Amino acid sequence: PAPPAAWAKPPSEPEGSHEVAGSAAPSPPDELTKAEKLIDSGRAAEAIFVLLDAEPNIESDYQRCRLNYLMARAYSELTEWQQSLKWADGADDNACKDLIPKAKLISIRCLLNLGRTSEAKQVLNALVTQYPDSPEAKEAQQLF
Repeated sequence: PAPPAAWAKPPSEPEGSHEVAGSAAPSPPDELTKAEKLIDSGRAAEAIFVLLDAEPNIESDYQRCRLNYLMARAYSELTEWQQSLKWADGADDNACKDLIPKAKLISIRCLLNLGRTSEAKQVLNALVTQYPDSPEAKEAQQLF
């Protein structure tokens, strides 16, 4: 099933109200934004609960990819490298090209912390090849 075309890259809602839902419950983009703010403020564990609650209501590939990226960030903040790596892999998707370099950087950090240096170098090579001028590529190169 194809995602709604309007969600190819947010916010491009046809109604003009970007991420505001008309229902009483917050929409998935609102929940994702809330979770991101929690992670940014050092409350990663709380963010994971918000994201898990939002997951069943995710309707687009971009939202799913963003949720995966935020879960990877949250678990990384908690030094749960294996969990973070699992979620980062789910954010490496064409649906969210803007998040791919960030997800790859998380993957590299996780792999290094797990002692999987050769795999981390493979991800680094992909990151540098695909996004040579990205801040994430430059930061990842400094990890080695």
